[in-house]
Amino acid sequence: MSGETRIFAKQIAISLLVAVCSTSVVLAASGQVTIPAGSDAFVTVHGGGQTFQDFSQNPIPANFFLPGSDPFTGKVEFEGMPVVGDQIDTVIARLQDVVLTGPGSSATVPIQAQAIRFEYIDPLTVTTTGVSSQWAVRAEIFSFGNVQQPVGTMTIHQTSEIGGTFDSTLTVIPVFTFFRLPDFTSPLTLTGQQITFTSTGVSWVFDRGTCDVETIDSPTSAVLPSATVLISPTSSNFQPGLTIGCDGKCIWTLTREEQQLAQHGILPARLTIGDDTDGDGLRDDCDNCPNDSNPNQEDGDHDFVGDACDNCPTVANCDQADADHDGLGDACDNCPNEPNANQDDGDNDGIGDLCDNCPNVENPDQTDTDGDGIGDSCDNCPNDPNPDQADADNDGVGDACASVDSDGDGVPDGTDNCPHVANAGQADADGDGVGDACDNCPNVANPNQADDDHDGTGNACEGPITGPAPSFCIPIGLTLPVLIAMLLCMKLLRSRGVLMMIRK
Repeated sequence: MSGETRIFAKQIAISLLVAVCSTSVVLAASGQVTIPAGSDAFVTVHGGGQTFQDFSQNPIPANFFLPGSDPFTGKVEFEGMPVVGDQIDTVIARLQDVVLTGPGSSATVPIQAQAIRFEYIDPLTVTTTGVSSQWAVRAEIFSFGNVQQPVGTMTIHQTSEIGGTFDSTLTVIPVFTFFRLPDFTSPLTLTGQQITFTSTGVSWVFDRGTCDVETIDSPTSAVLPSATVLISPTSSNFQPGLTIGCDGKCIWTLTREEQQLAQHGILPARLTIGDDTDGDGLRDDCDNCPNDSNPNQEDGDHDFVGDACDNCPTVANCDQADADHDGLGDACDNCPNEPNANQDDGDNDGIGDLCDNCPNVENPDQTDTDGDGIGDSCDNCPNDPNPDQADADNDGVGDACASVDSDGDGVPDGTDNCPHVANAGQADADGDGVGDACDNCPNVANPNQADDDHDGTGNACEGPITGPAPSFCIPIGLTLPVLIAMLLCMKLLRSRGVLMMIRK
């Protein structure tokens, strides 16, 4: 076989190998998962005013409570009351199965509120011809018999092998029942206006693992004052409101269902009761800042550490590492190994003055060729160690290199633009301070001499790489099924003589 024919055969064989292996990888990694229809159970967060009804935009009309009573325009805060078990006060039904095909896949399913119950925290005050009376109120949302809540949607996104996020939109129609205090007499019923709850980017996992989750294992009844609703079991492979932290532990994420008139802050219901050290309504092991009150659980960088206690609130760092113990996480500390809470950075190069080897000269790469602790950008002898920077004649060239001539070209290293390559004429065509004799781009100014591919030609004068990106059989995150598929692929090709062709 001629040289050209051999090369051509080799190219075809490699292409065939990549194509067959790639197909095997896709098949091995595209596991299909069905999440069956079922219920999702939550508990409402108490405290912080997350759940309320504001009647200012749609007042309760005059004469509703008593003849001559004024319209009510106030806000009523609620807390959840269990409808199933000891804690579950909110049950949402996913009405159809969902099929996911792996990370990157999504599916949308209809959802409906099955049972939600709230009770007032503080009584509301009603004025009637100048006389005040107090009233209790409860709110119920249920689907039972002829009373059916509107159907909304949930879009489930699989982002990893362990789970993903979901977005949902759900409209509900609450029923309010008012009782006059102190005797809880004169019940009055009001059907509220439609409220559309929306949630985005809420975490979920397939397997709850060791998370202390209260589940509904068989069909059961949700008991509300006005109805008893049959509830479907929760799904064993869909756990909303949970994720896994960087330490492998379960994290409970607050779902904030926001809309025009109310916010309903909910978490997965727990089997056990726990402490709430900061008194913000979330038990410590569900709170992203257990020692700092933050009922709304704000988390700007989405690292599951609340902004109220995050040592890098704008940079994700779930491990909160702080090597120098200055209160700033390593991920956002400009001197991660030197305590500098003030983060001073005089030259604005992203390196704090306390650890910058050129604090007055911008040098984010901190290059120090001679290893003397003084960065090349400000070192008066960048190629000869001289931490004291002594310069007796004040000519800008350190004493340590004033008479040293490493390349023997008659030009001292301190002023030689190629201290290790002889160039007595010091030619520098592009004027970048690096002599032509050692410049990796002699006609294009590039004082930093960057050469990412280490081929001896600087980035500044190297054309962009063209043509298709290389393909590889071995993917990131190689799993055992994928490895087996690849080995079978190679065995098949070897049996057909393709690998022999590659060797030739």
